[in-house]
Amino acid sequence: MKVFKLLLDTPGVDIEAKSHNGDDALMIASYEGNLPAVQALLAKGAHVNRPGWTALHYAAAAGADDIVKLLIAHHANLDARSPNKTTPMMMAARGGHIMIVKTLLDAGADATLKNALGLNAIDFAQRHGFNDIVEGLTYRLKKAGKM
Repeated sequence: MKVFKLLLDTPGVDIEAKSHNGDDALMIASYEGNLPAVQALLAKGAHVNRPGWTALHYAAAAGADDIVKLLIAHHANLDARSPNKTTPMMMAARGGHIMIVKTLLDAGADATLKNALGLNAIDFAQRHGFNDIVEGLTYRLKKAGKM
């Protein structure tokens, strides 16, 4: 974090620079669950939303509850679509992160969206054996009249 802070405070540093695979600093910090780094990057104006994979996808996949909430507070696109149309909700369901699934639902994310393979968040949870998420999503979707 000392080097991170030094780099972050260096005039002219590009906080939107991307690695060879397209990840930026906010995405990496989100995936690593590094809340202080995410907070510092957001304070410096890091872009929360971008085309393709986003920091919210990464935080949801990693189970980083606090970071998911922080990104939502900074207007993260709840239904951001990766290149294969995967959403943060699908990533949370795949990882068994039930509290993130709930947080995303409560914030207004759409659990009915499907990716390029025709899978939705329930399908991701089902394929990975997270029956509590399957039951919770099914209940919420039925209650909302979406199933």
